[in-house]
Amino acid sequence: MVALPGATEPATFLALDEPSLRAAGLSGGKVRSMRAVAEAIVGGTLDFLAVEERPAEDAIAELTAVKGVGPWTAEIYLLF
Repeated sequence: MVALPGATEPATFLALDEPSLRAAGLSGGKVRSMRAVAEAIVGGTLDFLAVEERPAEDAIAELTAVKGVGPWTAEIYLLF
């Protein structure tokens, strides 16, 4: 992913085409999930700094509101 220009920034990630992302090793499902997260960040409905300040239950609810982010992913994010 770091080899793809713009892949690590939400706004520029959204401009990358699916074949490029698939060539980088992402499955179709991962591409859809990562696009949903990037869209939520760019759209202002997901703010990771704010999520980190919330109680775990609220943070998990906010993260799992994004399509493709499940409870396990949200819990692992909070662990780190």
